[in-house]
Amino acid sequence: MGDRPYFVVGNVWLLTALILMLGQKMAPHYGGRYAFFGVGGALLPQAYWFLVIACLCLGVGLMCSRKRP
Repeated sequence: MGDRPYFVVGNVWLLTALILMLGQKMAPHYGGRYAFFGVGGALLPQAYWFLVIACLCLGVGLMCSRKRP
């Protein structure tokens, strides 16, 4: 039971990164910025990819921090 929270939360962060990558749409009205599925505010490409990479790092970090028998 001790490793299960790390496994679940790590997979949630990896799923979040995947959804962010799949939902990436160009927002032409905002001059080459990205929007999540074309809805809401638009982010600069560097900021959008920072969010994706941060989610990936959190997910991989949590998955690797599990104790091994």
